[in-house]
Amino acid sequence: GAAEGGGAERFGAVGQAYRADPLLFLTIVGVIVGVLVGMVLVATLPEERTTVVTIIGFPGKVLLNLLKMMVLPLISGSMIGGVCALQGSSGEATGRLARRALAY
Repeated sequence: GAAEGGGAERFGAVGQAYRADPLLFLTIVGVIVGVLVGMVLVATLPEERTTVVTIIGFPGKVLLNLLKMMVLPLISGSMIGGVCALQGSSGEATGRLARRALAY
């Protein structure tokens, strides 16, 4: 029965979607919940619309800023790793890579 199968069978297609790719499923559910919460808040508090948008938008701005802060260290680390992988190469190859990196 449903108790033996972990409970996913009770929910049919939704349970199958969750088992197939839980991250995608939870992302879609999060987007749907976010849209519904935003619509409800704007509908119930029309006079404070800018305040609602500011409060709801804050976590998104924080996430985007965190992602931006990760870009430079990732690129730098990749470049350093690439240069370190050239240990056995001649100095000419390393110099060529350094010039390309600086030009970028």
